[in-house]
Amino acid sequence: MENIRWQLALEVEYEIIVFYNYENLLLKKFLLENGINGYPINFKKNIFVKFLKIIKNFYQVRERKVKIYLYGNTFEGGFWCVILSKMFSTKFIFRARLSITDFNHGFVDRLIHSAADIILANSEYVKMSFIERFKISPQESKIHVVYNPLPKTTFTCEMMPKTIDSITSFNVAMIATIQRAKKQLELIKAFEIFADSFISGTKLFLIGAPDVNDNGSYYKELLEYVNLSKWREQILFVGFSDHVEEFYDKIHVVVNCTKGEALSRVMYESMFHGIPNIGSDSGGNRELIEDNVTGYLYQPGNYKDLSEVITRISKSPNQYLVLSKNAQKLIVEKFSLSNTCLKESEIISNLMRSEKNI
Repeated sequence: MENIRWQLALEVEYEIIVFYNYENLLLKKFLLENGINGYPINFKKNIFVKFLKIIKNFYQVRERKVKIYLYGNTFEGGFWCVILSKMFSTKFIFRARLSITDFNHGFVDRLIHSAADIILANSEYVKMSFIERFKISPQESKIHVVYNPLPKTTFTCEMMPKTIDSITSFNVAMIATIQRAKKQLELIKAFEIFADSFISGTKLFLIGAPDVNDNGSYYKELLEYVNLSKWREQILFVGFSDHVEEFYDKIHVVVNCTKGEALSRVMYESMFHGIPNIGSDSGGNRELIEDNVTGYLYQPGNYKDLSEVITRISKSPNQYLVLSKNAQKLIVEKFSLSNTCLKESEIISNLMRSEKNI
């Protein structure tokens, strides 16, 4: 879907055709509304059934007599792109959104790295994971860092820095699926310590749906913990929201506790709206947060350190304003359409030109 937004934003003059999981109703709706051809595939079927379906759909695309470039942005999608690229001698571009040192896909990682003509990493951290895993040169020409752009509509918003008053409420939020890797419990424990020391009202917003892959067991553990907390009335499980920006007026800081996050979209979208972020000192968080300049980093796994950072940012209205302004400036520079979409377009255009020159 990121690739589709990129193409629409640039108004690139070639056709987009998408193979997608039939359960992704949001993407199906998006394709229909924008007149984009889509081929639904049931990715829960066994590998042989999926193979036949993908090949059948690919032949239908080839009948259109157009030049085809494959573009995969998930590791399963990348695997099928490898197969198709070898069978039909087609160029293959892979959008890497996960660190393969943190999320090891075994031989699939190696297949994708070997077969892809271009790898577009969504952060320096993701690029380095390929370099470390396959012991390649940092200058390897086919791996490029291209940050995911903010949606075009985002830049129509009025960009105003946020401010706080030391005597009013200060609200904390995490915007993420409720799963162990996101470490909501770490934030809850930090919030409890912070709330004990804050002189006025404070709330913690946990915005996100329970993880379906563990049948909500982690969510239940969190509920049991919170029910025993004296701050249970201030710890709010909001659930999934399609419009998290509606919470931005209530939120003063967004926290990311994940260790090894490739690059958090929630972080840079909230930073664009002037909300300083606190992140674990790991992964792509370091590319978004310069400590005490655009936000704060804390020692991963150390909820006491996290609590101290939240307290520090809540007690300094002047520094909060500086962080808010700096965060917005960073995001505009790194994630504008001109700096992200156009860079990707240039890389792919160079691939097309090199193919014509062969």
